[in-house]
Amino acid sequence: MTRTTRYKTIQGGALIALVGLVFLIAYLSDWNGYVVLVTALVLFVPGRIQGRYYRDLHHGRKALEVGDCAASVRYTTAFLDAIRTRPALKKLLWLSGAIYTPDAEAMALNNIGSAHLPCGRFDEAEAAFASALHVDPLYPLPFFNLAILSQVRGDEVESARLLGEAQRLGYTRGSLDQVIHRAQAILSHVEGRDVE
Repeated sequence: MTRTTRYKTIQGGALIALVGLVFLIAYLSDWNGYVVLVTALVLFVPGRIQGRYYRDLHHGRKALEVGDCAASVRYTTAFLDAIRTRPALKKLLWLSGAIYTPDAEAMALNNIGSAHLPCGRFDEAEAAFASALHVDPLYPLPFFNLAILSQVRGDEVESARLLGEAQRLGYTRGSLDQVIHRAQAILSHVEGRDVE
């Protein structure tokens, strides 16, 4: 079992357990509105904590979603600088349910590379993906992105090799991966809502 598959299984189990806990508390309180509200607020707090400290990461992802490469790089680089200055902030990644990497720095570097790709800054993208893999060699998304870059550069053999590596590490672009990406995009949209 790959690390990514293990994380997906843990996150799915945790989500089911949380939903069960909410229903149990609601049932035990005879569906008391105040108890349900307090329970929901308590469960909401970890995401708010992470959202506050990871705001620039979310802004960067939102900017990438709308095609603003420069803003995406700017926000994500600011986030990267913040977590390098305060490494303890890396641990807050677990409050969002990280699936592909346990390291926020690797995630930010991959996002910077992803922002460079559509702007045609291929060397910068490649350097960012390589840096992400240096931080976390088991992170499948930089391999996938490097496969895209190799395909753009016309190296089909290298692209196939890199895609195979991403798949070996648990990134298959299957239905669950698509749901995860969509959920991350929605989270970034919500957390980056003060960005125009």
